[in-house]
Amino acid sequence: MGALRTHVNVLDENQRKLDYKSIPCTMFGYGEQNGEKTYKVYDKGRKQVLLSHDVVFDETILSHVIRRVIQNN
Repeated sequence: MGALRTHVNVLDENQRKLDYKSIPCTMFGYGEQNGEKTYKVYDKGRKQVLLSHDVVFDETILSHVIRRVIQNN
C-alpha cells in the first residue's frame, strides 16, 4: 500500500470559529492506541507522526492515481 493524502480533524479547545478544522497529512499505515485501531498519518508541517480515528481521505487524488495505472496497463 502506498501513502494516501488525508485530512485529520483538529480538536482544540482554543479553536475559534474561522480556524482550520483539519490539517493535511499523508497516511502511511495503521496503528493502535489504547487498544483501538487508528490510522497512522504524517504531518509534514509539524514533522510528526499522528494516530487518529477521525481521518477523511482525499479520493480525488486516489482516483487520479488509479486512472493513471489503468491507462499504463
